[in-house]
Amino acid sequence: MAANQPKSKKNYRQLSAELSEVLDWFDSEEVDLDEAIVKYQEAMKLIEQMEIYLKTAENKIHKISASFSK
Repeated sequence: MAANQPKSKKNYRQLSAELSEVLDWFDSEEVDLDEAIVKYQEAMKLIEQMEIYLKTAENKIHKISASFSK
C-alpha cells in the first residue's frame, strides 16, 4: 500500500465521528487510567489516518489544478 493512502476504507467523516466518540469518552465522569491510555492510542491512530486522508485529498487537488494550468 502506498505511503499516502489511508489504511482503512473509512471516509473522513467516519474517522471524524470515531474520533468524536473517543473524545466524548474523555469527557465522561469516570475515566479509568488504563482505558484512557488505550483510548488515547486509538485517538492518535484516528488522527494519523485523518492526516493521511487530508494529504491524499490535497495531492489530488494539486494534480487537478495543475492539469488545468497547462
